[in-house]
Amino acid sequence: RIFPHLQLVPNRIFVSGPPWDMVVTTQWTVSDTLPDGQPYHNHGVQILRIRMGVVVEDHLIEDNQILVATLNHLAQLGISEAAQKPIAA
Repeated sequence: RIFPHLQLVPNRIFVSGPPWDMVVTTQWTVSDTLPDGQPYHNHGVQILRIRMGVVVEDHLIEDNQILVATLNHLAQLGISEAAQKPIAA
């Protein structure tokens, strides 16, 4: 609901290691148009460690300042989900 039309574009994908202990790194960009017409753009990297087809590590690195500013803006527009606390495991 926060980014209903989010477009994810993988710019580069790197894979290393054998199938029983593989690392996949993806460099990506995302974009969307906010309800007030303002564009949203962000970029980042995701690093996955996969063992025998199961993701055992997932690291997501993105520009948090852009994301937080956008979430605050969305909360001001009345989108309550944008103001919620992070989900903790």
